[in-house]
Amino acid sequence: LMRVAHAQMIPKWKRRPNDSFRVKNGHSWDYVLVFKVFDADDNLTSFQKKFSVRKVVERITQAGLETKMFFSLQRDEVFVKIRCPLERLKKHADDMDYKLLLDPVKLRIHANKGKRDAKGNWVWLPIDIEDSQNQSPYDPYDMIYGKYDSHEDLDDLYKRYGGKNKIFRGVDRLRLIRSILENKEAQGGAGLKIRTMVMNKAILAAYPLHDYDDLLALQAEWLRWKAMPDGQPFLEIRDYFGEKV
Repeated sequence: LMRVAHAQMIPKWKRRPNDSFRVKNGHSWDYVLVFKVFDADDNLTSFQKKFSVRKVVERITQAGLETKMFFSLQRDEVFVKIRCPLERLKKHADDMDYKLLLDPVKLRIHANKGKRDAKGNWVWLPIDIEDSQNQSPYDPYDMIYGKYDSHEDLDDLYKRYGGKNKIFRGVDRLRLIRSILENKEAQGGAGLKIRTMVMNKAILAAYPLHDYDDLLALQAEWLRWKAMPDGQPFLEIRDYFGEKV
């Protein structure tokens, strides 16, 4: 009932359909670039010509991201929505050694078991850590972060989020997408410096989109009339809005 009640708080036009991309990847559109529609007689700078809508979308597509464009109601702006397939996110996270929270249960299993290479030599020795003196309120395997590695033996090591068992939070996807957009083209990125593009008026704005599936789950935990000030879901708020918030 709580979930249904909170679902009614979100307008129908904002609720995301379960398209094939979302079903496969567990997420959909995450980021938006806004372009001004110039008149034919407008005097454009060389920078604005270099980063036109067509050229920017070509760069984004070549970097492995997907786009969808539509006009504003007045048809004086073009909105370019951006999303990134899960495999592309994983590849970029692996390339940049992006750090993710590890699952404490799976981490304990991996640590206790250790790891051998193909020749049977120990890569790391089995280890079992116990806080027998209760010196910390946390378990020794809680709140441990590690760089992402796409090797299949390590896939279960990373914490999952939400009902779709996602490995990347929304804030993780946004950081990775921004990194892909700004990475050099020679390194597989789009070579777009977002802040510079805004300052030079090649784009009007760039901003993230809400993921209403995740937002609905957060609302169900956060917006409760019985919740005390010290009983707020701080970890869930962090996972949706990021550590800074």
